Amino acid sequence: MNKELYKNNEKIKLSFQLGKISKQLITFTKTRLKMETVLSVKNLRKQFKILAVDDISFDVQQGNVYGILGPNGSGKSTTLGMLLTTINPTSGTWQWFGEDFTSTQTLKRIGAIIEQPNFYPYLSAVKNLQIVCEIKEIPYERIDEVLTLVGLAGRKNDLFRNFSLGMKQRLAIASALLNNPEILILDEPTNGLDPEGIIQIRELIQVIAERGTTILIASHMLDEIEKICSHVIILKNGKSLYSGSVRELGEGVSFFEISAADNKHLHEILSTMDFVDAIEVQGDFLKVFTNKKIAAETLNKFLMEQGIYLSYLKHKQENLETKFLHLVKQ
Repeated sequence: MNKELYKNNEKIKLSFQLGKISKQLITFTKTRLKMETVLSVKNLRKQFKILAVDDISFDVQQGNVYGILGPNGSGKSTTLGMLLTTINPTSGTWQWFGEDFTSTQTLKRIGAIIEQPNFYPYLSAVKNLQIVCEIKEIPYERIDEVLTLVGLAGRKNDLFRNFSLGMKQRLAIASALLNNPEILILDEPTNGLDPEGIIQIRELIQVIAERGTTILIASHMLDEIEKICSHVIILKNGKSLYSGSVRELGEGVSFFEISAADNKHLHEILSTMDFVDAIEVQGDFLKVFTNKKIAAETLNKFLMEQGIYLSYLKHKQENLETKFLHLVKQ
């Protein structure tokens, strides 16, 4: 009986300890979930003479690279300006790291380049960064580290005026990294750069992201967003057209290109099919969009049963560029 009592007591102790561990894990998980949302924007709006930003909402999760994509004048820079307090919003709310709006303490956790690099041309790279440290009230100790990261350690004593445009942009990114930010914000980081400069900035952004820094980029260049970002917010005329992963957007819409001897009759038959969502006439063939997955063989068989024999049938999928153009033309 004593042995049984001992075993029962040990089971009770173990259950109690497991219960404590479970509660700790739940608390830890809840804390991580709270911390994972770096930025949450709700119904943000800015009215100038025109409506520049029109009721946009999106979230930025920790450790990802987000792109705000849109044509010039779509509201990208205005959105970033409001989030960084350089522009007053008309309405809407946002939270940085779970705290409302943008406080002085919050700004210390953010690195940002919103305008063109603005350094003293007659000073060296390292001297310019020392001035940035003085303004931000941070020590000089990270200067060599960030210059190495952006590939300018060997040019740190060169005058800023002798730098290429790409080098100037890399120095600006270095200045934004001095305070070891949790999120880096870049507005059109590859604007005006030559192909080599664009590749250098793209690779640098990828290296920074791999180190765990969350990144938010505004750009009008679809190709760069596709290569750099994991998530994208698409804007047009201040409105949000899409917010989600680049992969899901890139999966695009499935469609068929088909033709027959009598495309007019083919169009009429397709219009009666409940799984056909839309039909577009594209020269000598029809572009058929479906509202569910269907195999090419199934479509061909169905049309043969209706007395229509196809001369051309191809199953295709829209790429990211086509989907983006489709969204902004709506």
